[in-house]
Amino acid sequence: MSDSKYYVTNPDDPDAPIVLTEYDGIRPGDVVRYVGPVPLMAAPLIVSELIRWPQDDLCCAILNDGEFEVNADNLSLLAWSEHL
Repeated sequence: MSDSKYYVTNPDDPDAPIVLTEYDGIRPGDVVRYVGPVPLMAAPLIVSELIRWPQDDLCCAILNDGEFEVNADNLSLLAWSEHL
């Protein structure tokens, strides 16, 4: 587990957010587009961090250095970070 730039993580707290290195094929640094139910932002967006909230079993993606935070299930991968 690594530290978050945006949230306080605590391995002793079962409800604390967990920083992920990958979620559904998307990793920090990847370029994505938002495909949620309401068009909120235009691509390209860069994944800054992936956070899992254990109490809700929800993964959020923080995009563009904290400009946006969305449900990671509403993202579509455009380019992998190592291809940039």
